[in-house]
Amino acid sequence: PTFPGLTDSETLKHDDDPGAPKGLIVPRIEQEAPLVEAGLELPPDDLKMEVPVDEVSEDHQTVYREACRFAEGFMTDASALDINSLAEQAQRIIFRVHGDDGLLRLAMRPTYIEPFLGAHPVNVAILAALVAEGRQFDQQQQLRVVVAALVHDIGMTRLNTEILQNQRDLTAEEKADIEQHPNYGSEIILEALGTGYSWLATAVGQEH
Repeated sequence: PTFPGLTDSETLKHDDDPGAPKGLIVPRIEQEAPLVEAGLELPPDDLKMEVPVDEVSEDHQTVYREACRFAEGFMTDASALDINSLAEQAQRIIFRVHGDDGLLRLAMRPTYIEPFLGAHPVNVAILAALVAEGRQFDQQQQLRVVVAALVHDIGMTRLNTEILQNQRDLTAEEKADIEQHPNYGSEIILEALGTGYSWLATAVGQEH
């Protein structure tokens, strides 16, 4: 399978393939989580969106909060971007969405339990992990999808903070600048990680 938007030469391959682009090392986890047999299942009808935090296991809360604080770090300062840490956080999310809705419950809450700057990338990553699982992507593909989800908005770090924090209507120029954030994000990925991660830059550049 190919990642949407990538050229044939950038097809997502396993990293043991000598022709594969530079990829991610899959961190070791407690056990290999199985893929679903087919399709993406919707959350159950009785899933409570405003679930009390104390109804979610302490382990899931810890993973969620740590991921949010990690994301807030590189969303505040893009120079803090580290591919190994990204892979580790992504794999923790992937491992815990298999067969358990704890992280989904936190991601779907109407009110955030962590600041939006870090929580939004993590919430998107949780949903991306579920989609990748439902599409029966292999372990490496799932990892790449979730890493891309975590950094999809990193281009926002290049915008003037006044634009993001101001409550007034934006000017046409300011709106145009915001619309460029996927391109800014692609540039940041290439600058921070190099051309070996062009697949990630492509994914970020096409996030809208």
